[in-house]
Amino acid sequence: KKNDIRKIIFCNIFYNHFISDNTRWNLSYDLLMKIEDSLINKHYIFDKLYLSQSQFDYDINQQHNLSYRFGTTLKKWKLDGGINLKDNLIKGSYTRFDTNSKNIIIPINKNYFRILPSATVVFAINDTSEVKLTLSKTSTSPYFYQLSDYVDKIDLYNWNSGNSLLKPVDFYSVYLGYSYNKEKWNASAEGFFNYTNNEIAEISIPLTSLLVLYKSENVARQTNTGVDLSLWVQVNSKFNFSLSSSIFHTYYDTKALKNTADYYKLPVNNLIRKQFGYNAKYNMEYKIKKIYAMFYVNYYAKELTYSGYKRGWINSSFNISRKFFNDKLRITLGMNNILDDLIEHGSYSNNFGIISDTKIYDSKYKRLYSFSVQYDFRQGDRDTKDLKIGG
Repeated sequence: KKNDIRKIIFCNIFYNHFISDNTRWNLSYDLLMKIEDSLINKHYIFDKLYLSQSQFDYDINQQHNLSYRFGTTLKKWKLDGGINLKDNLIKGSYTRFDTNSKNIIIPINKNYFRILPSATVVFAINDTSEVKLTLSKTSTSPYFYQLSDYVDKIDLYNWNSGNSLLKPVDFYSVYLGYSYNKEKWNASAEGFFNYTNNEIAEISIPLTSLLVLYKSENVARQTNTGVDLSLWVQVNSKFNFSLSSSIFHTYYDTKALKNTADYYKLPVNNLIRKQFGYNAKYNMEYKIKKIYAMFYVNYYAKELTYSGYKRGWINSSFNISRKFFNDKLRITLGMNNILDDLIEHGSYSNNFGIISDTKIYDSKYKRLYSFSVQYDFRQGDRDTKDLKIGG
């Protein structure tokens, strides 16, 4: 590596203007520029250095965001809305060296412009309950390496390639919720609908019985429809707990992969995939004198993907702590991953006939015990205790 230069430039300008006590608007502009210039010029086969196969030259990524928002309160109504203009320029190149030592420049020059509106409307029914409606659109763009059509053949059996035809991914969301809040308990219910187009993933294309090409593609359109439920209760001054759950339906439309399958003459099935799922969470806190205990357990059901699924899993923990010496010393005992290994971790996928059934047996899912000691010598005040205000 002869030279490797990376620069990041960030700029933010924000202006907030109050029209009245209940109405305001703001305007902001963000600039993020990433510049990478490199002369990485190496090619390995079985860990042995051969003649150069390719050279990454440079990558410039400019992200511009111009945002305008307006907010007001009118009696029981609250309104906050705005629009974001997002522009992303991705520019760069590769140099490809062929067997005749001739250079082939592979340029990348993509510009993605998006108009992204969003709005939130809240209606306060009374002092304890309200209804809220939120609508939004966001977007993400492919990055440089996903857009490069250069086929990396460094590994004899696994080739990699980007795709200059990739489209940006847009996210549309609608949330309609109701919440009820009291001093010692609150509850909420929120229905949601999420839609994603042009989801990007790296697909596996078998070229021969031994050779696989991994290529970035817009693989699917996805919808997620469901409801979030939550409840928090303070039983007394010592004990409180919370429960929450999500029930949802996931829908995948992977018809975009049919053209790729036809081009490489590969089998393709399950172009439409759907499934119901749910998550559940429980959290408990208990405090008596200077002893504090906390326990939580989260369960995540099987998650559908465009080519298969991720297996469900559990996350759990219990901690108990005690304070001494006027609360300056805190000793904590913890037990994490209490139930995590009860369920088999892993994932399954069927990608153009290439089946992958992964099962993970990792120590991070095994029970873990912890012990910590914390002592606060004094409260830091940054020498402000003697600071005189005014006069």
